[in-house]
Amino acid sequence: MLSRVRPGSLDVSMKKLTPTLGLLVVVCSLAPVRASADVKPGDKINAAKVAEIKDLVAPGIEWLVQHGMPITVVETKPIELPKRYREATEKYSGQVKLSPDGRRVKGWVAGLPFPKIDPSDPQAAQNSCGTSTASR
Repeated sequence: MLSRVRPGSLDVSMKKLTPTLGLLVVVCSLAPVRASADVKPGDKINAAKVAEIKDLVAPGIEWLVQHGMPITVVETKPIELPKRYREATEKYSGQVKLSPDGRRVKGWVAGLPFPKIDPSDPQAAQNSCGTSTASR
């Protein structure tokens, strides 16, 4: 109880604990830690193992696993855009522009409006957002 602590005695106790806490921090930092993202293809994740994917999935997916939806981890692979989408990108991307205020995409018909974004372009950020919203 704090009401029974003498004035100044808490300071003395903290001074005595500081070396112990420092040693504890050092020991804990040296202990091996398993990364939460340490999953590999073939791993089966269920409610008992959901902590292993907590940093890899959206909260909604985490909730689903906690409530009975199992996940089997698979090998990553590139996902190629459909042929018609690639063709539309090649055909129409040259005519797409941002409005002067950078808030509207003009001339977009189909495909990715800005397939090649130059990082030195002053409107690079807006172009990447335009690609994200126009392609939905």
